Amino acid sequence: GTDLLFGVVKRAQQHRRTTRMPLRLVVMSATLDVKTFLDYFSPTEPDAPAFEKPVAVYIQGRQHPVEVLYASEPQTDYL
Repeated sequence: GTDLLFGVVKRAQQHRRTTRMPLRLVVMSATLDVKTFLDYFSPTEPDAPAFEKPVAVYIQGRQHPVEVLYASEPQTDYL
């Protein structure tokens, strides 16, 4: 699913590049392989302007404690 979506986004990005209205993309993921992603979205032209090259920004994440509670009896209306 995600691979197909990124393929569509890349084609839209390439099309928008020719119309001088670049498509900016923001992806947030905790499990993304950043190098592969940057390579995939990098322009294929060697003389592409620096502003068209993708950039990765790393933001330190944090975990929050999770408390798991169990019901003593099955619930009929749990949604």
